[in-house]
Amino acid sequence: MKKLKLVGYLYLVLLLTPIAIGKFFPTSLPSSEPITPNYTPVAYAANWEQAKQLESSEKQADILLLFTHSHESYIPIVQSKSGKKMVYDATTNITKLSDMIAFQFGIRQLHVDTLPVDNMLEMKKRGVLMRSAYENIRPILQDVIREKPYDLIIDLHRDSTKHDLSTIEVDSNSFAKIAFIVGAENKNFRKNHEISTQLSNRLETMIPGISRGVISKSGDNVDGVYNQDLSENMVLIEIGGIESTEEEINRTISVLAQAIADWRSSPFQQSLMY
Repeated sequence: MKKLKLVGYLYLVLLLTPIAIGKFFPTSLPSSEPITPNYTPVAYAANWEQAKQLESSEKQADILLLFTHSHESYIPIVQSKSGKKMVYDATTNITKLSDMIAFQFGIRQLHVDTLPVDNMLEMKKRGVLMRSAYENIRPILQDVIREKPYDLIIDLHRDSTKHDLSTIEVDSNSFAKIAFIVGAENKNFRKNHEISTQLSNRLETMIPGISRGVISKSGDNVDGVYNQDLSENMVLIEIGGIESTEEEINRTISVLAQAIADWRSSPFQQSLMY
């Protein structure tokens, strides 16, 4: 009988020992990797791969993106790639923003097409001067918008201002400022100006001071039209200046995408678009 009890005790000890060991000495050690939050606010996401997918039942809007001055560049970005301080570059330039724009716009139901031309490369091949950049890209733009109507056409540029004038800091995050340029000598001036003002106001409600406002241009030594006579829904946007960083630009693109999404969702704009 005693032998039977002893065997029973031994069996019980053998049964419980792995449980005790597992409880007090876990076999898998805690990961040394930092715990990251599940959601990074999109408006502040410098790394766009972390942005949270947004759901929307709204009809997708069609946006056309073009770069008249396609080799405009940002010194910090060029310098990080080649070590050079360049404000114009044939490879590392403003056109490289198109992927980020397509992503940030896309998660807000804004589909982006990019005009398929490196305008300044084509100008160089043909010996066209910088002052004729808008004239050079015009026929390509005409052909594309003739084939497909767009809810908004954005000609994207960067300004020549230094960092202190082209940057705003909010909650320890810096953003590239935005300016809207409207050609006062084109037939669609009032409508172009109205849309630019609405978008500027949207941006200001989100981050006061991020927009440098709407600037009308006409007269000598300026284009005065900027191909905006081709569409009432065309805007020229300058993002940042020559010293803007990639992180600042990316944050601003996210804010701009949200501003456009809010703008197109407004009752007034819905009546125009649909």
